[in-house]
Amino acid sequence: MEGMSTTITCSYDRRKYMFNRKYWCHGGSRSSCDVLGDTENFVKSEYKGRVVLLDNRRGYFLVTMHQLVEEDSGMYWCGIERPYADMMTAVKLTVTEGKDSLNIISTSLATRSSLVILVYIVEISIVAINSYSFL
Repeated sequence: MEGMSTTITCSYDRRKYMFNRKYWCHGGSRSSCDVLGDTENFVKSEYKGRVVLLDNRRGYFLVTMHQLVEEDSGMYWCGIERPYADMMTAVKLTVTEGKDSLNIISTSLATRSSLVILVYIVEISIVAINSYSFL
């Protein structure tokens, strides 16, 4: 819903990637992904105050987007920097204009088998979405 926040949980193998840089990017494909923020305190200037990444080093990192607007809808990627090829997970975010107290922000993870998760906004944020990785 417009004006709300959402939190996406991006999973990773903590034994392998605990100290790797993690990032959140926006774009239609892995190759045209624009990094909006990372776990080393980088945030693209137009997203300062709206995008926050937190890596708890327990096998997942959190991406929170604040003050959502319909234009934020689109394909995003949870990324983990690795030599030769980053590990990236697709997340489709749809933001709808709010008309009543039960509005939907839908997210879907692009995997080999499609998974669509619809969450009714009752609280301020969406909680934990499982992450599947492309190799």
